[in-house]
Amino acid sequence: MEAEIRALPEVTDPDFHAAARAATAAETLVHAIRRRLRAGDAVNARALGAEPVTRVDGLLARTAAAQFPDQADDRHELRSALAERL
Repeated sequence: MEAEIRALPEVTDPDFHAAARAATAAETLVHAIRRRLRAGDAVNARALGAEPVTRVDGLLARTAAAQFPDQADDRHELRSALAERL
């Protein structure tokens, strides 16, 4: 994780967003989001903030399916609620 954080380019570098998204450690992604926010770049910080939800989307789908195997609307509602809380 520390090596990933140190390897991130400067926040103004055009490759910063891609490098942050490529990080394997969740802590690196959180660090990158905070750097974007400190730089006053809320739009790109928000875009990076969607990445953790994307990474756990399969888990959310499996959790919702286990809770509501026969109710598609309930699965969708649970999945959406969990994603929003993340």
